[in-house]
Amino acid sequence: MPDTSFNSLAFLQDGGEMGELIRSIDWSANPLGPPSGWPSALRFSVNMLLNTPLPILICWGEDYIQVYNDAFRPINGESKHPQALGNSARETYKEIWDSIGPLFESVMAGKSVSFENFLVKMDRHGYPEDCYFDFSYSPIRDDAGVVQGIRVICMETTEMVMAQQKLEQSTLEEAAINEELDATNEELAATNEELAVTNEELAVTNQELHNTAETLKQMVKGLAESDERFRNLIREATVGIILLVGPEMKVQIVNDAYANLIGRKAAELYGKNLFDIIPETEPYFRPIIDPVRETGDPVYLYDQAYQVYNGDETIRGFLNLIYQPYREDSGKITGVMVLCQDVTEQVKARQKLEEAESRFRFILNAIPTQVWTATPEGALNYVNQGISNDFGQPGETVVGLGWQEFIHPEDLPITLKNWSKALQSGKEYLNEFRLKFADGRYYWHLARAVPYVEGTEITLWLGTNTNIDQQKGNENKKDEFISIASHELKTPLTTIKAFFQLTKRELRDEEQPSLFLTKAERQMDRLERLIGDLLDVSKINAGKIIYNKEEFDFGKSLADVVDSIQQTTPSHTLELIENCEVRYNGDQHRIEQVLINLLSNAVKYSPGGDRIIINSVLEGTNIIVSVQDFGIGIEEEHLKDLFDRFYRVDNSSSRFQGLGLGLFISADIVKRHGGSFWIESLVGEGSTFYFLLPLDGQQTFADIATDNQTYYEGNYVTIRYRQEQQYIDVDWIGYQNYDSVVKGCQIMLDIMQKNDCHKILNDNTRVKGNWSEASDWGAEIWFPAMARAGLRKFAWIYSPSTFSRIASSKSVPPSYDEVELAFFDDKVKAANWLLSGI
Repeated sequence: MPDTSFNSLAFLQDGGEMGELIRSIDWSANPLGPPSGWPSALRFSVNMLLNTPLPILICWGEDYIQVYNDAFRPINGESKHPQALGNSARETYKEIWDSIGPLFESVMAGKSVSFENFLVKMDRHGYPEDCYFDFSYSPIRDDAGVVQGIRVICMETTEMVMAQQKLEQSTLEEAAINEELDATNEELAATNEELAVTNEELAVTNQELHNTAETLKQMVKGLAESDERFRNLIREATVGIILLVGPEMKVQIVNDAYANLIGRKAAELYGKNLFDIIPETEPYFRPIIDPVRETGDPVYLYDQAYQVYNGDETIRGFLNLIYQPYREDSGKITGVMVLCQDVTEQVKARQKLEEAESRFRFILNAIPTQVWTATPEGALNYVNQGISNDFGQPGETVVGLGWQEFIHPEDLPITLKNWSKALQSGKEYLNEFRLKFADGRYYWHLARAVPYVEGTEITLWLGTNTNIDQQKGNENKKDEFISIASHELKTPLTTIKAFFQLTKRELRDEEQPSLFLTKAERQMDRLERLIGDLLDVSKINAGKIIYNKEEFDFGKSLADVVDSIQQTTPSHTLELIENCEVRYNGDQHRIEQVLINLLSNAVKYSPGGDRIIINSVLEGTNIIVSVQDFGIGIEEEHLKDLFDRFYRVDNSSSRFQGLGLGLFISADIVKRHGGSFWIESLVGEGSTFYFLLPLDGQQTFADIATDNQTYYEGNYVTIRYRQEQQYIDVDWIGYQNYDSVVKGCQIMLDIMQKNDCHKILNDNTRVKGNWSEASDWGAEIWFPAMARAGLRKFAWIYSPSTFSRIASSKSVPPSYDEVELAFFDDKVKAANWLLSGI
């Protein structure tokens, strides 16, 4: 009897390299079959696997222990072969098991399944990639008819069709089997004659003959079923398949998918020489096919154009082709199997896209303005000819170097920051920077980029850089003129002022002339202040204003300024109610300039009042100064613009003198000391101007306590998840700025996600001051991120501060369908609205 133990692979035909690999596996550790032996259907399947060009995988047992052939190796790729042999399919393909696992279970239940263009994400080369396959799954049964394994035949239909077929010379094998049956029957007849000699030998021989006959029946049945399944797979495949035998290219197997490509039916091709039917293709394809049959090396062609004639009809298209050598059991190559995938529509679509892209690039290159595109992640991937001309570099070189190579180093940090914000928010990008041209000079440009959205995804950024160097030059010339004119005016003004003082001394006893001189002197003082403001503005714009910071007594400095202004202001009483005693490190002259400006404005804009109230207090590590008047007041719509250069409220210039520079200069001075500016005002009742100065040069926002899950407390905000009502309670405290708002909002988002919470009570009742610089970040980045994370209801409780209320309304998008949003002045009402419907 032959050795049928599971550890014996003597039944394997040669199978080349793969046969040697399969024999080398320790099957005692990972047996493909039960100890009783390999079932005949499995033995047949393995031999079929080793001698077919089709990609075939066989999985056996509950763990789907696998073997496969050479044609299947490219599907596994370098990262899986050869360790996949003899290993579990579940472990080998764990990255796609969610997709194919249910199919394996269905086949093990006895059902054959097949799919066309089935998508799986394979990791074949160290990275995941989308792959499409035509699959055919069929069960493999043991000698008892029980499903023990799976035979997988597949063809890849991505850019190329990695499909290989098994062709079996079934007629030859069937003839061999029939001859073996005949020989067995003859032996049986001879044995029957010998049975008369001894009854004991008769019984033994009859049993052996019976066992042999049953085995042969199962083998014939398995061969017939396998061959039928194989032919069905060829016939129903969506790709064209044809087997050409011999130098004459005789068609031995062909399916309808191939015949349709050349305008014929399969029956017209079978048994005929292919180039007798389509002779016009022989000069192109025979030089490809002959070397495959002669050398055994496969050939792969992509987007191959073809043209055939069928009577008066001309058929044109594009194919992806695989030419595989066809080997007999002996290993001899007798033909070539051709697999064809029609990619005509894809090629035409790509050609149209390339034509459209060519026209698009022609248009962009014809535009004199710099034009560029970037990926959704922000990487530069195209520049037009205008950029290449300006930079003196080929477009590919510019793309490779990136903007960092050409943007002025001083402009690069703010440029990267603004670009990052645009990428995060998906909003328009605007920025000014200097670009280095081929002549070595830097030129000012205004950059603008907008995202191109397909569906809901950004697929491209389209940007332009407009040369504004001339406009910038004009602005610089204007500032330079103002600076020069101010300096030139200041010298004669000083001389004139000195002459007035000498004249006053000579006319000390004459009252009337002295009065006129005094008025004239006041106008000269005013002119001197205006000239000083113009000089400061020109320095701010040029970035040349210098701050000489040193420690001084802040309380004494404030008292001195109040006293000085009081000496020249008989119409108002300046009341210094609170004055903190603290040493402060800053530019004393510039801080006093801020105080003088605020006090002068308070007097100017309260002609009907007679009091100015001044306070300075130390809150934590911040000095808070306020100047309150009881004058005309300012409408809310004008508050946010008061610190702009040359800004005047309506026609106030006709009532009040000035250039509108004082607050612009004061705001810059405070900002340079790490502080902030804000206003509270009611029309007809007066205004209170505030500014904050941190003692250490910047506001400190410290962490106090957190459990990193449901609770956070800082010196600027408290955030707590209320599990009973399932909402987050946020309490902002004190003076905020960009850094505190960003930090607190990110913690809020984190706690919301960790607790799968969808409702937030955002209380700003105790917020003071101005944090408007963070409002754009809130609307463009933070609030959309909250919505994506599941936020559905948001109650915002206003701060009493007008500036804070303005920032609040700007911190959320004007409309947001995903989230219910409401603003309140009362926390109880806000909580009732938030929790309604629970």
